[in-house]
Amino acid sequence: MDYFVPQLYWAIDPPAQSFPVLLNWWAEQNPKGRHLLAGMDSTKVPRAWKATEIIRQIQLTRKQPGVAGHVHWNMRSLLRNPDFRTNLIKEVYLQRTVPPALTWLDQTPPGKPLFKLSGSGLRLKASWKASGEDKVRFWVLQMRRSGQWHTEVIDGGASSLALPNQAPEVAALIAIDQFGNASPAAVLQRD
Repeated sequence: MDYFVPQLYWAIDPPAQSFPVLLNWWAEQNPKGRHLLAGMDSTKVPRAWKATEIIRQIQLTRKQPGVAGHVHWNMRSLLRNPDFRTNLIKEVYLQRTVPPALTWLDQTPPGKPLFKLSGSGLRLKASWKASGEDKVRFWVLQMRRSGQWHTEVIDGGASSLALPNQAPEVAALIAIDQFGNASPAAVLQRD
């Protein structure tokens, strides 16, 4: 088994059989450490629940040890409810993320990518490529400007990105393979 998604279609507040109690129980039933993804009933918004219920559930999954994420049931409910979608984007989906690694399938990380910055001023460009034959699923580019870090998750087929504003003080690039293994970081630092 690679992952499991229990249908945790209960609210947070009923104390005996509540979302957090059930989430914790499922986390305890996972001795092999496979990915536990909390199944959430998004069809209850706005009919039975406010959007804040699902948002709070997502926040709880992120704090619960042994939980790798969550899954919405049913996608149609998100597509048909633009207010709910907007709330999710503003509250819990602020940045794109990388799925957790499937380390029981493969633990070999890709090689350190070849990475460079070129240009200057407003025409700065980051470019990269894999260092070997590794198939890259995602690139994770992290940059620090004025002491603040920013992360971009980029599809594996990309090989460059125009960088707005000023050159970063530090830039790091990591390759993520199809199993979620991360390469060593290629780091560039401004003199």
